[in-house]
Amino acid sequence: MKTIFLLALLFIGFNTYSQADTLKYKGTFNGIPTVFKFVVTVTNKGCLISFDGFYFSKKHKKDITFSGKFDSCAKHADPDAPIMMDEMNGDVTIGKFLFFNIGAEKCLGEWVSADEKKHSNLNLILQKPKK
Repeated sequence: MKTIFLLALLFIGFNTYSQADTLKYKGTFNGIPTVFKFVVTVTNKGCLISFDGFYFSKKHKKDITFSGKFDSCAKHADPDAPIMMDEMNGDVTIGKFLFFNIGAEKCLGEWVSADEKKHSNLNLILQKPKK
């Protein structure tokens, strides 16, 4: 569960103030095979980790974005807590994602609709970049 900190240390190791990496996961979302792409950016001397991404929605027939942040230097930062991200269709929030283990081989999560009536589990597998 300490994957977030390992990811941050990896980026800090490059001795840069701001570093970004893209992670690609495959899995199912609401029973439909889906690819999630995360752009993970570490800034503020390694303290602030931003998560931005998208997946293609067959329902909406376009990319749906999501984003969230984690401040690893915050006084009460819990490295085991899920990363909460807003799911957006343009400027409208259509749901929330809770992701565990971003950066690990297996990323688990949950999606909750904006009205909190619908829930769906996510089980995503990291796709290795092709060489």
